[in-house]
Amino acid sequence: MKNAIISSSGEVARMTVRRSECADAEDIERLISPEALELFGPIDVLQILEKANLAVTVAGEEGDVMAHAAFFDHPAAALVDPLHWESFIPKHFKADAMTTWNTLFLHLFVSKTVFSTASFQHILSAVFNTTAELDFVCLLSSTSVCLEAALKKMLEPLERLTEEDDQAAELMAYVCHRRRLCPRLYVRPARVEDHDDVMHIVAQQTKILSSMRRPYFLSELIEAQDENNHAAVCECDVTITGFISVTAEVDVRRLQEHFDLKHFAGLCKGEQDDDEDDEDEDEDAGDEADQAEDEPQLDQAEIPTQEPLEEPDPEAEQESREEEEEEVLSASSEETAPEPNVFCIQFFFSEKNFETRSLDLIPYIFQLFPDLDFCIITVPTLSPDFPLLQNFLRVPPRPGSLLPSDLYVLHRDGLRSVKVRPALESDRDDLAALVRHLKKGQKALLQDLDLIFNKETDAAKCSLQAFVVDVEGAVVGTLIIRDEMDLEYIRARYNIESFIYYSHHDVHEHAELRHFVLRRCFQHFSRHLFKETLRLTRKSNIYHRVYPLGLGQQDSCVDHLDFILDCAVPVRPRRQIIYPLNELGANAPARCITDEQAPFALNLISRKLTMEPKVTVNARIVLVGASDTGLSFLEVLCFCPHLRFNNLTLISTHGLPADCGQAGGEFLSTSHAYSTRDMAQLPLRSCVTEVAEKVVAINRKSKHVVVSSGAKIPYDYLILSTGLQYQMPCPTQLDQDRSAANEEREESSFPPRYTGTVPSNLFTLNDQHDCNAAQRWLLENFVKGKANAIVYGNSLDVFTTVEMLLRVGVRGSCIHLVLTPTQRTSAKDSPPASDVASDVPNDHPLESDVTDDLPVESDVTNDPRLESDVSIDFPPRINDPNDSAPEINDLPRESDITNDSFRESDVTTDLPLESDITNDPPPESDITNDSPREPDVPNHLSPESDITIDPPPERDITNDPSPEDDVANEPSPEGNATNDPSPERDITNDPSPDADVTNDPPLESDVTNDSPLKIDSSTDSPPEIDEANESPPVIDPPSDSPPEMNSPSDSPPEIDDANESPPVIDPPSDSPPEIDSPSDSPPEIDDANESPPVMDPPSDSPPEIDSPSDSPPQIDDANSPPEIDTPGEVDVMNDSPPDVINESPPESNVAADSAPETDVIGGPARENGTCSDPPLDGSVTNKPPSEPNLANDPLPNELPSESNGFYFSDAGVENAVMEAMKKAQVQIHRDCLLMQMNNGDHPDPLTSVSFSTDSEPLHLACGVFINLSNRGVDYDAFSSINSSFLVFDGRLVIDSAFRTNDAAIWGAGPLTKFSRSYYSDEWSHGNFNSKEVGQELAAVLLTHFDPTLEAPCPTPSPADRLVPIYKQPKIQGGKLPGRLNYLHVTKPAATGPHGPSAGLARRIATGHPESGNYFCLHLDRNQVVKTIICLSFKPLPVSNLMCLYGKHQQLLGQLLVRLHLRQIDDLYSFFRQSWCLAIFHDRFNYFEEELLQDYAKVDGEDASPRDLMKDPGSKAALRMNVAKYLAFNRNLLPMFPCPDDL
Repeated sequence: MKNAIISSSGEVARMTVRRSECADAEDIERLISPEALELFGPIDVLQILEKANLAVTVAGEEGDVMAHAAFFDHPAAALVDPLHWESFIPKHFKADAMTTWNTLFLHLFVSKTVFSTASFQHILSAVFNTTAELDFVCLLSSTSVCLEAALKKMLEPLERLTEEDDQAAELMAYVCHRRRLCPRLYVRPARVEDHDDVMHIVAQQTKILSSMRRPYFLSELIEAQDENNHAAVCECDVTITGFISVTAEVDVRRLQEHFDLKHFAGLCKGEQDDDEDDEDEDEDAGDEADQAEDEPQLDQAEIPTQEPLEEPDPEAEQESREEEEEEVLSASSEETAPEPNVFCIQFFFSEKNFETRSLDLIPYIFQLFPDLDFCIITVPTLSPDFPLLQNFLRVPPRPGSLLPSDLYVLHRDGLRSVKVRPALESDRDDLAALVRHLKKGQKALLQDLDLIFNKETDAAKCSLQAFVVDVEGAVVGTLIIRDEMDLEYIRARYNIESFIYYSHHDVHEHAELRHFVLRRCFQHFSRHLFKETLRLTRKSNIYHRVYPLGLGQQDSCVDHLDFILDCAVPVRPRRQIIYPLNELGANAPARCITDEQAPFALNLISRKLTMEPKVTVNARIVLVGASDTGLSFLEVLCFCPHLRFNNLTLISTHGLPADCGQAGGEFLSTSHAYSTRDMAQLPLRSCVTEVAEKVVAINRKSKHVVVSSGAKIPYDYLILSTGLQYQMPCPTQLDQDRSAANEEREESSFPPRYTGTVPSNLFTLNDQHDCNAAQRWLLENFVKGKANAIVYGNSLDVFTTVEMLLRVGVRGSCIHLVLTPTQRTSAKDSPPASDVASDVPNDHPLESDVTDDLPVESDVTNDPRLESDVSIDFPPRINDPNDSAPEINDLPRESDITNDSFRESDVTTDLPLESDITNDPPPESDITNDSPREPDVPNHLSPESDITIDPPPERDITNDPSPEDDVANEPSPEGNATNDPSPERDITNDPSPDADVTNDPPLESDVTNDSPLKIDSSTDSPPEIDEANESPPVIDPPSDSPPEMNSPSDSPPEIDDANESPPVIDPPSDSPPEIDSPSDSPPEIDDANESPPVMDPPSDSPPEIDSPSDSPPQIDDANSPPEIDTPGEVDVMNDSPPDVINESPPESNVAADSAPETDVIGGPARENGTCSDPPLDGSVTNKPPSEPNLANDPLPNELPSESNGFYFSDAGVENAVMEAMKKAQVQIHRDCLLMQMNNGDHPDPLTSVSFSTDSEPLHLACGVFINLSNRGVDYDAFSSINSSFLVFDGRLVIDSAFRTNDAAIWGAGPLTKFSRSYYSDEWSHGNFNSKEVGQELAAVLLTHFDPTLEAPCPTPSPADRLVPIYKQPKIQGGKLPGRLNYLHVTKPAATGPHGPSAGLARRIATGHPESGNYFCLHLDRNQVVKTIICLSFKPLPVSNLMCLYGKHQQLLGQLLVRLHLRQIDDLYSFFRQSWCLAIFHDRFNYFEEELLQDYAKVDGEDASPRDLMKDPGSKAALRMNVAKYLAFNRNLLPMFPCPDDL
């Protein structure tokens, strides 16, 4: 909030008082005057900002620094010893009331001269207001220094008591009392005449006002005061600023039912207080109770045995909940019970400007009840945090409690003064009594105490220091620290430099927290305990490690961990570079950095954090599903440094993934999002309550979920991110006596889901828990036998599972890999849309024959009439939801299973839709001219089609242009619309720089000399379909050849469209290709991903077919650097003469024009004058000697784009995997569907299985069956979603902000899909990186809780109607048969048939898949890496390789230039060179962004990086920035020379 400030000359300015930031250092230095230097001595601003307990800045309206002050908890070291000032000052000055608890010292004040006095006054007022315990601000200076006017006005000198001491005689002490600026509030009993003043405050809090049903409720409350009920008001300058009402009539029994009050004596008298009473209980509970206390975990064993609370009547839900709250706040039961020892705050109101001073009320209300020890207050979970709660301790609710409030407790002893002092040997007995109820770490704490008292070091040769919390002679807490010995490891592995400037802290100023114990009544003194420990030990930072369970590393004693988390900030782990240590030799980082240690989560407590309280968030946030999306969501919330989430709950079948270990983790492929080590480095266990259950119901009215054990988990925000799971396959139960071809199988109907007995030897693998169970069973019951192991499915997981079976000892001849039909051929075999166990991974409309990806209103059906030009005379057929599959013409169409058609329209572009190419003979032209909203009205055209398109703009289609060829007159046999295209052909779909790119692109086959194209099935080839986005999957040929297509051969075409890429269209997804068989199939071409709204026909050729008015939102390629000029299409094909040509655009030199010309300075450091890396001199990086034309010249390692395999994105990888399984004698069966188990008899144990195939049924004996099929929404998740009336359209429907139709329920991840109102069915969260989706989900939710963020706007903006853009790549990896390590990194792509990415212009590969050294990179038209495919026998440096994504080839050591010069034979070796380690650094992306931002500020947005690099000044600035980057990160990049050597 901005306030007015008046200068000494009367000038008025607007200003804001805030905490100082390191970014203010430069502005603060400008304010330093000679008078300030004389008073405060030499000033290091950054040093002061790092070490100050509290630093405050006055900022002007423009953000400029007007004044600054820094406060420490001790005087300047040059004047008084910081360790003993509390005895020195009272000895020499009259300051008996000054203590370490209530005093701060001014170490620096600077200001603009004209605003000096007013600024200092505002700073002091802000400090007193925000620090409730502060009473004095003191300044010590030399007697020879005269204070400036601003300080003299606000500070008064302290009376001197002694004169003989030479040191004290040279000192002057000044102080500012709280009473001068912010006096303590005056508290008095409330009177009836205060009603109007109090109601004025209440009116500002509309929620509380609405809860008062009687107009004179407060008057009645004030009049009803007695010995058990009191009301009071607080005043400031005779103005009422707050009101409080307290009562001693509390229903303690009800509180005990809902909250865990064992540590507070049940809030009753006559029982032992605090932790003493549960000593015996802990003896019985053992380590499990302590474990649950330190790391909260809710499982079935902890759920109370009593029956859950009865659910209120839905019709009276709201009234029932209000009555329940009132019963807690007032006594309603006359049953005999122990005498309560508690009073309750019923109502509390305060002016906003006085909220921070509301703690002044607490001593007064304790005086009203001298015989009661506890004060409690219940706060709604959604209520924002307020300062009154700072001294209260939150009590966790009991499992199953549905009260929508949190309980806070304060003991009377919490008002007493405390003292922190070093531990003495006489304290050992008191400390032993303090920790005797603890089982975890008690022995280690006492051993460390003995070492301290004996002045010995621990096992690590570190000296220990112990401190105790003394309250009037009683020891109530202790803290033990030691010097941090692994500081370099922590700095390299954790991002501590987000909170501290490492270079401004000496090595001896870092400490490790060994033990921490503090009684719960004094938890609000935790910050003071840490602050005093840092002062007394001359430390500046304390680190606390939290090790995962089961590693045996956690021997420290911590009680309670929440007290530490309230004061500390969690530190993010850093992504590590995988160093080639052997190649680096002496240039490698230090061993203390590269050697692995046991993983741990790290918390940091620094001096400036000891006076920076966190914002508490009590909202009950329940996450369902431990998917990558969910874990990423929790990670963001837990790492918020200034927020403390108290009510995070994770409901997952097996808890956190790390709970299951990693023994069998390699059965499944991985997204490389979270490894077991990553999970151990996250603070999830400390901040999240786990519920190892499944959600079976959602009660939206009562706002709770029911788990499988029957327990109820309340929520305020429910996040659904269960992901997709493999489901138990349901046998088709076909007759085994006769063959079952595909057509017969498709006519069979499926039960909604499998409900029979699950065989004990059938394993469906979905997570580590399932994999571990399967591995244990295999080792115990199967490996030594000779029975068959059947792996069933068709995803990447089936191949990783086969490899795992081979590794555990299963013979290859006993493994049968049964591959299910791809999505296209099995579309009709899937269960009805209502069955969530469907194998179809895309979304299904519930009421349409045209399945998930085709709009309901579309005229595309499964049986188009032959010889139809442009019309369809029948409407779409709406299937009965109980039908198992569409039955039109028996065969499913690609349009039934893709997301690529637009809604409510027959025609979306001038290109043929994928729905126009079907298994039945298609019409000559299946393009209609109907309006989008009139799907059933045909528009008859001439038989030869009136669609005429003028020639397209000039394009670079081949390497050797031949102007004589004409597509219209002599169609090439290699055309894309034929069945035998040449694999050598390069078809460019991107316009050259001179092309007029408009909304309706011409067909590629329409490259003519201004002549209209006619579709003739006898002489002319049909229009070529642009398949830049998709590689054409093979489909079953119809009985009759389509009239539009020639079939000169039976082999499927191999279509090269690596260069085809309109820049606005994203590449296709990584889903496996939808292919029936590898032969005898014409291509099926999908153009639905071509976004029609962004292209218009050339100006001289107006379109004759209307585009739909509603177009899907555009998903921009955010990873393509906009500053790089694109020199037209890059031709990567061989030198074979083309058949389709056009005039090529002018040649363009990529090295000179496409990217900035940068110098790589500070090359790798050399040992003994040698270096294995190629020199990065100007001959390679800046000015290649031969100036190769990279836009047109083929490269030595460049390959033409090839069609994808059936199950992998790279056919070569698939061939290598199949060959490896063949060598291992693994038997592979394709296109099979489970038909029967045990011939229809009881399935347990499973001994035989039968599958239907394209020919004869397949019968196999079975020893173990591993199911990896039917991936979809879990049935329990679907049932709970559907029964709670959340919109479910094949997936949970959400908007762009993750919201469902219930504002309290959100969804994210593959479980969800965007609402159809976005007209983007081809995009969903499943198309993007799940980790990035979870991060964005957390960012959206944080706007509701983080006061530093802008609150969400209630009115949706136009951008809310667009599908959100995500940038990070999709990643898959695993170990494949043949012990091949596989990694696939690719750009997110829309759902559609599997094929080469639309924007890829070059495909560069080294090695061969079968040789185990295959490395393939796909570059887009901007020469940016968009796809990475690796297949290697050696372990892959995944962390390094993922950094290549999104990088320009010039940044990667001038990759294309080096390839042209034949300097690269192996990309693995190339990227192991030391020069690229700087790119693999986790901070390189931030460094790159800063450079671009700086250049944009200096030269404007219109200047390209290429122009900037021509300026010598820009080059020098770049060199300087690179030098700083290398110097700052020298601990991890020692292979580069020091900047001083440059």
